[in-house]
Amino acid sequence: METVMVYGGLTPLGLKLCEQLLETEKQVVSLSSAKNQSERSIEEDNELFLGRHALFQHKGDLDAISDISTGIDHLYFLDLLKDHEDCIKSAEDDMRKITESIFQKTDCLKSMTLFSHIDIYGQCTGVITEKTPVKPNTVRGHTANDIEQHFINLLIENRSKQKIKQAVILRMAEIRQLRSEDIAEAAKDTIDVTDAIEALLKAPFVPGGNGLQLIQITSGKDHKLKEGGLNQIFPYDKAARLLNYSPASD
Repeated sequence: METVMVYGGLTPLGLKLCEQLLETEKQVVSLSSAKNQSERSIEEDNELFLGRHALFQHKGDLDAISDISTGIDHLYFLDLLKDHEDCIKSAEDDMRKITESIFQKTDCLKSMTLFSHIDIYGQCTGVITEKTPVKPNTVRGHTANDIEQHFINLLIENRSKQKIKQAVILRMAEIRQLRSEDIAEAAKDTIDVTDAIEALLKAPFVPGGNGLQLIQITSGKDHKLKEGGLNQIFPYDKAARLLNYSPASD
């Protein structure tokens, strides 16, 4: 039986991912990503919602990773894109602490998947693909850029001592059901939460393996920026090819 670790496993998105992993009979270890009481309350509510499950455990303290008796097969980082500048260093520290703890327990990690965001492209216009240079101009865009670089640096640092079969960065559009405000008129590409979960579940099994893949998960629709009326289009061709991905709205 494979064991999956999810940083941010009791966030709204993490909960949905953990539910799907448990349905496929994976052993799931959730790690707290809460940085304040409000976020801790959400985790507590979601843990109660999930209920007792023999294959699920939640660790509220990252130091508790050392108590995990089994090796980890797959690792997800979901909740690192906090919309607060002072959280970037904390997120990077969490990522390093988790990976170092896991590498001490596991000889070969099958996959590492990082949740990122298309805000990293900033005001880029036209057709925007994974090869488009990033130009972040928001807090979340800058955070995504910093976190992606830190993720890549960790892979490089541990390349000689830890074999990782597959590393994936998923740059996702806005997930409609996870925002409390109405974003229907927002100048952002949006996807359904089922699109996000589908991509997360398939990411560890990208064909080819043995490398880093950058894949954007989007609607593929044309939309205009609020400022200047310029168009942005985020094709999902690579996701369709590697993950057999197609947005729920298609």
